Amino acid sequence: MAEGGNQFSIQDGSDADIAFSCTPCSEEGTREEAIKYCLECDEYLCTTCTKYHLKMKISRDHKLVEKEKGKHEQKIAKTTAKIKCRQHPDRDIEMYCGTHDMVYCLMCIATEHRSCGDVTSLTDAAGSDFQQIEADRLQEEYESLKEVLRISEKKKKENLVSVEETRKTIEKRLQEIEEALVEHIKMISQQDKTSLNETYCKVKDELESDITKLNRRLSEMERVRGQFQATTEVNKENRFVQLKLCQQIMKDAKTLHAKFESNGKVSIDFEENTSVTGQLIEVKSLGKLNEARINKKRNKTPKRD
Repeated sequence: MAEGGNQFSIQDGSDADIAFSCTPCSEEGTREEAIKYCLECDEYLCTTCTKYHLKMKISRDHKLVEKEKGKHEQKIAKTTAKIKCRQHPDRDIEMYCGTHDMVYCLMCIATEHRSCGDVTSLTDAAGSDFQQIEADRLQEEYESLKEVLRISEKKKKENLVSVEETRKTIEKRLQEIEEALVEHIKMISQQDKTSLNETYCKVKDELESDITKLNRRLSEMERVRGQFQATTEVNKENRFVQLKLCQQIMKDAKTLHAKFESNGKVSIDFEENTSVTGQLIEVKSLGKLNEARINKKRNKTPKRD
């Protein structure tokens, strides 16, 4: 970042009079006097870097200002910057749908909210509906929901450990049976081990996926909350947009938590086939492997054999 203009104050040396140093050149270990400042890149540019900045396709349309105006222009740009749509990242959020109580870009309004009767501009919506009490309630709800998601994440991790321990117990028993039987049983035992590992991997992947989703949701909540807290009272439109985005993200987090809680705890089980010694040749498996979910309000139910 070019905060403060990468200003240098060196009294001794040939670069003592450089007030604004070129950001790209500084990152490469050299110092050149900056003549321009790019608002989009948040960088100070020397004569050479300015020339190439205007030639490159990715940056030729960037707005360059005089180096002395860089910090001032940067603050103005951040204050007035539009917030991007979650569904269409290349479009700005510009409208509010009262029917769904959410903010959208023009593309969302045109494709999914054409029949909604209460669609207004952000200026009208922010001026009429935004209340500080709602923002305070949102903050309290955020803290509560954050704790709930962390507890859910802890349960998933504990579930993963218990499944791993069960897998080891089952594998040990399979090994004991294998050692007591003939070569034919060894082949069946290997098949059961493969099936066990496949089931374990499936459950493990599911739990790790759930943990990843919880982490992603927590990160998204942290990010949007930071953006909301950083939005000032001066820009009511941006503050209103951040408020609505916070509400939507926490609604998604509630849905995710409810889904995980209703699914319950995942487990795997092994039911030994006691008739194996009497039916050695016909036996195709050393036992029955079960995957089940244990919910709080109901007993363990088999999911897959």
